[in-house]
Amino acid sequence: MVNRSLDLDPNDAMNWVIHGKLDPAGRIDESGRQTFAKVRAAELAPESALVQFELGDYLLLREPERAKLAFQQTIALSPRHFRAYLGLAYTSSLDETADVEPYYKKAVELAPGFLDGRMALGSYYGGLVEIENAAEQYRAALSANPKFDVAEFRLGLLELYVGKPDDAEKHFRAAADLNPEGYEAYYYLGNIAHNRGELDKGQLLYEQALKYRTNYVEPTYGLGLVFQLQGKTDLALEQFEKVLKILPSYPAALKSRGAIRVERRQFADALSDFQLAISSYQQQIKLLDTRIANAAARPQSRLAAADGKRAAKEKSEIEQQLKTAQAFRSAVEQELRTIP
Repeated sequence: MVNRSLDLDPNDAMNWVIHGKLDPAGRIDESGRQTFAKVRAAELAPESALVQFELGDYLLLREPERAKLAFQQTIALSPRHFRAYLGLAYTSSLDETADVEPYYKKAVELAPGFLDGRMALGSYYGGLVEIENAAEQYRAALSANPKFDVAEFRLGLLELYVGKPDDAEKHFRAAADLNPEGYEAYYYLGNIAHNRGELDKGQLLYEQALKYRTNYVEPTYGLGLVFQLQGKTDLALEQFEKVLKILPSYPAALKSRGAIRVERRQFADALSDFQLAISSYQQQIKLLDTRIANAAARPQSRLAAADGKRAAKEKSEIEQQLKTAQAFRSAVEQELRTIP
């Protein structure tokens, strides 16, 4: 029907806008020339805020600088176009020195119930590790839509970050109730149960996560740990093997499999696992060092500074895991020296 509309009136910009929503690539005429639908719409109606916004949306990932100009033109034509402010925030963020916060805030000021705007501003504050500011946006999203499971999930992550697993559990449970197929919520609920020593509950929650995403590495590994703590070594090993089939360099699974191999006196294989785990941890530390250095080189960027702090925290945690793997390796090497 849209093609028929274009055939009847190729100079109607709205025909091109709708065509662009259905097929961003546009049309190819008889001579082989391609016409990009939303670009053509903007040529026909440059003074239309709607058309300019659609052009910016089309160019957002293709030509962000041109997209930025289109969003600016949208706002000039329609100062209350809240979606254009969000697009302007995305495109302006390419410049690390740009202050994009006012664009996000303007979007939610103009449209307090705009969920995409609330989530985008919340993510922005989360990136800055401004936890309460991020939580405020997610709570506002829930105020606008109490059934918005994504906001509940994000609040759960924030509570975990500040070390409040009981509060996090409430949000993850609410997210799972709102979206019964939300596998990530089940995974984090499984972690909370596991950390409390509620192994049977943790097992059920990990299995629930895997019901909806069978190749989800984290609950697969968590399930293996539960089985290992329950003394179900064969089942634990099966889970660790699944993890390593998906991600062969997953260091925690290598370390856990190595521990089982030590119990079975398969020392050579265990030593290999520990060495691979050590190499993987060391590689992760190198990548984190790069992030830390990049942050130090960009002191003008608030987001870079926050990422540097997160990377430093992650590095400290991984260094502890590395020490554990190295201790395991040393113990196996010592054991091998005692074998005639």
